[in-house]
Amino acid sequence: GMHGSGCASVMQALLERCDGVPKAAVSYARLGGEVRSDPQLVVERALAARIERAGYRVTGTRDG
Repeated sequence: GMHGSGCASVMQALLERCDGVPKAAVSYARLGGEVRSDPQLVVERALAARIERAGYRVTGTRDG
């Protein structure tokens, strides 16, 4: 999980490097974040898998 603002910055950068993700906002204070993505280019489950491979847990996606 996230252990500080550095983790949030790393996660935000990881997400914003994904094709079809023009904006991501990750907050350590909220222990989470929001991602804006192009549904034609991005599959939420693929983003979730990428986050989990980086060592973080994903909850509350639109896909369930």
